Amino acid sequence: MGFEFWSVAEYARRLERDVDDAFRYRMMIHDLPRYFHAASPGVRRWMLTERPPLTERKWDALLAAVTEHLAIVHGEAVPEWVNEEERFLDIPWRVLGEGRNPFSWITGSPGAFHRHGVLVNGKDLDERGGHRWYAAILS
Repeated sequence: MGFEFWSVAEYARRLERDVDDAFRYRMMIHDLPRYFHAASPGVRRWMLTERPPLTERKWDALLAAVTEHLAIVHGEAVPEWVNEEERFLDIPWRVLGEGRNPFSWITGSPGAFHRHGVLVNGKDLDERGGHRWYAAILS
């Protein structure tokens, strides 16, 4: 049985649906990296091509961070849309961070996430999606 690949823009459109934050987080931190990793280089480039619509600022920043991180880890060109002003947060957001050690969110978030102002527990990233401990170093 094969995968049905969605573009990053399709992930954004699905985030607009009436789903809870835990589902959004799971889609972006677990599903998107898993499918991106499973894709061939040609499919990866296709997944990054279309500019996603803006949904809600904090989720737009997270989607941009995940996309930038995956592109870098997999040696793909980072799409220009990740640099749009609306895809950055002024005040860092610890995504679904209640009840966990805040230090792990600071040290475990890859650099792209810091750049966009979203902090995730790096251990939540799908290992096959390419998370590396050294990606947390700020540039």
